[in-house]
Amino acid sequence: MARCLVFMSDYGRSDPCVGIVHAVIRQIDAEIPIVDLTHSIAPQDVRAGAIALADAIPFLPRRAVVLAVVDPGVGGARRAVAVHTREGFSFIGPDNGLLAPAIALTGGPETVYELTSSQWRLEPVSRTFHGRDLFAPVAARLASGGSLTVAGQPIDPSVLMGVQLPQPSVAAGRIEAEVLEVDVYGNVRLAASPIELQAAGIAGVKQVEIDAAGMRMPVRLVGAFEEVAPNEPMLYEDSNGSLAIAVNGGNAAEQLGITRGAIVTVLGEPLTSGEPPRGVIAAGEATPAVAASQPPPVGSGAPVAPPEQSSPPAPPPAPPA
Repeated sequence: MARCLVFMSDYGRSDPCVGIVHAVIRQIDAEIPIVDLTHSIAPQDVRAGAIALADAIPFLPRRAVVLAVVDPGVGGARRAVAVHTREGFSFIGPDNGLLAPAIALTGGPETVYELTSSQWRLEPVSRTFHGRDLFAPVAARLASGGSLTVAGQPIDPSVLMGVQLPQPSVAAGRIEAEVLEVDVYGNVRLAASPIELQAAGIAGVKQVEIDAAGMRMPVRLVGAFEEVAPNEPMLYEDSNGSLAIAVNGGNAAEQLGITRGAIVTVLGEPLTSGEPPRGVIAAGEATPAVAASQPPPVGSGAPVAPPEQSSPPAPPPAPPA
């Protein structure tokens, strides 16, 4: 039986790129089950792709073959790789940090192969569409039962590139964190988790203050939307285990005037040992920050922070890989 193939990219759906990659896979083995994780990663945004892929790992089928393409360096010096991890997953894509957190979450790299001269590639190989000509045929062959040992040339796993991801800054009564993403509802995901609430001593308070883009807003710490009134703001743990800001029935990002990459400060008066929950708040200035509850570094080709540390803005879009 073919292995499940999980496909993620920044290709979007406005042109045939995703469909063409599917067609290449189906020509090799029409029985391969394909899961389209998302094709809506912001163009060229390697960090966003790395976070999205890492979020999905706990829910992917065991031994899945993962084809991931967010590849601003396509056709250049960056390596094209296939990585087999200690937990049996296979990852195929550019070696630009995109795969690093997911590899770490699946036991780390066991074997790594460089694919540029793979015997499974389609000829001629376009320098700007490796997703079609290189990554898709390799992923399909692996999902169909092919051996990674014939996919390309073995390389040292330690050379794999990492990705810089944001981490939070924590002090007593204070957490500063970058906005990782804003979802379609306007909920604001922070690069911090309930672990940081504990570290700041405010895990038990009923209310804190959010300081974002010069606007301060008192919010309640709750577990679900129904625990606050309509149009009331809240701070909660989202489905990925991150702290997030929402407005029940409203749009928190619009109300706070913040976007992805902004710095948000969560402020509250720390509880003393044995003190019952309460909600006294302070305020302060925001400085760059980042998240701690993510996988360990992968490789040494570039610095790898546990998911979350600020990185430069993504370059302008280039043709699809």
